[in-house]
Amino acid sequence: MNIESTFARAYLESSLMGLRSPRMRNAAEQAMQLRRQAHLLQEQAAQSNLENEISYAQTADGWAQSIDNILGRMGELAVAANDGTKSAIDRQSLQYEFSQMQQAIQSIATGPNALAKFNGMPIFQDGNIIAQA
Repeated sequence: MNIESTFARAYLESSLMGLRSPRMRNAAEQAMQLRRQAHLLQEQAAQSNLENEISYAQTADGWAQSIDNILGRMGELAVAANDGTKSAIDRQSLQYEFSQMQQAIQSIATGPNALAKFNGMPIFQDGNIIAQA
């Protein structure tokens, strides 16, 4: 009997008996450990992604709420401007404030210098919230 057949026979017997050599057991344990570590890293990355998405949604919601507040004030100004008892000077003042509100929305949501950003990237594009992937 040569060395290869002796090894093969010993391997076969140990396999049939459910035994493994220490070297094989260590390799198997190491492979399982590496799989567990890889799985853990994947879970941590997924958790980090989820936290980033939540933070993005909260940031976008905050800016959208700011715009909603401005739009509410613009509605009040529009109603006040239609009041027949307002003088031309009153209407001019209301129009000036209305224009300021429009500019505020534009500064929040439009252009390369828009205030509404998340990690340096704009949240709004063409008046819509950009969905981050």
